[in-house]
Amino acid sequence: MIFPNSLKNLETNVPKDGCVAIIMRTKNRIILLSRAFDSVLSQTYTNWHLYVVNDGGHRGDLEKFISANVNRFQGKLTVIHNEKSLGMEGASNSGLKQSKGEFLIVHDDDDTWQPEFLQKTVGFLNDPKNSSYAAVTTNICRVHEEIVGETIVELDRYVYPLFRVDTDYLLDFSRILSKNEGWPISWLMRRSVVNVVGEFNHELLVQGDWDYNIRMLMIGDIGTIPEPLANYHLRLTELDKDYSNSAVAGEKLHEKYRVLYWNSLVRSAINTNPDMLGMVRAITYPIIDSQEGFQAKINTQLETLNKRLDRLEAAVIDTHLLLNKFLGPVRWVYLLTRPLRKLIAKFSKQT
Repeated sequence: MIFPNSLKNLETNVPKDGCVAIIMRTKNRIILLSRAFDSVLSQTYTNWHLYVVNDGGHRGDLEKFISANVNRFQGKLTVIHNEKSLGMEGASNSGLKQSKGEFLIVHDDDDTWQPEFLQKTVGFLNDPKNSSYAAVTTNICRVHEEIVGETIVELDRYVYPLFRVDTDYLLDFSRILSKNEGWPISWLMRRSVVNVVGEFNHELLVQGDWDYNIRMLMIGDIGTIPEPLANYHLRLTELDKDYSNSAVAGEKLHEKYRVLYWNSLVRSAINTNPDMLGMVRAITYPIIDSQEGFQAKINTQLETLNKRLDRLEAAVIDTHLLLNKFLGPVRWVYLLTRPLRKLIAKFSKQT
């Protein structure tokens, strides 16, 4: 059996230089950018070039910070200034247009890598048996943190598996279609594939990574490394909008664009082939019907549980009143005999 794989049709003139182009989007977040620089510089794999895209942020502050750190990069740093903010995907495109290298990845300024991230992901894609993979992703750690003054305080972290390590060797396209489970910080791509997929969709204020992942999966499969080599950082209560996390501060916007994006995919499929309308209904109706039935069952169980809790609360109140009724005389006797008890206690001490 022959499985179609469009990677066979990709251009082959991309230099095999092993270099990783790292695109880092930032805007007025020097505290986070400092940590992100450390993340890149700590890599055991050193064949990379960092492209920092200042997406409409204060140019003077960034240039001062860059000047203090430029020697650490030994010529492997390029700074790109967008005079006006182009948004996350527009900023990615600014870096994409200027970047060079056999591999490419987006490293947001608030995320980090484990030191061996690049070494293991590049090694994976360079392995001949993985030559059919368009990209590779690793599992991640979710890190909850807050910024106090100019210090980043970590609150907790836990492994957030994007795939099951005992069964999954590549990403399931159907799972990615149903939910955005591909974080840019964990997703190393081949330049030859990026050249075919093209630019990021700048029309999307959010969910651009989801769109790009789907378009990449249209080209070829995505391999997996089970180790949590990337860290996705979340600030759940950050008041400063510059330092807030887009997935938290823009939760409603993410949900809106998730629906808009999914609607556009369905609309495109039906416009291209109207017969798909029947197929979409045939596939989705049983799922929706099952979900509604499940929700109705849950609601019934919750209603029954609430009634039982109400009865339990009433029983507790009745028991409390009954105890007060029986213990009332006992308390009265106890208070009435208090002088006698004091006298007996005093007499006991004297004897």
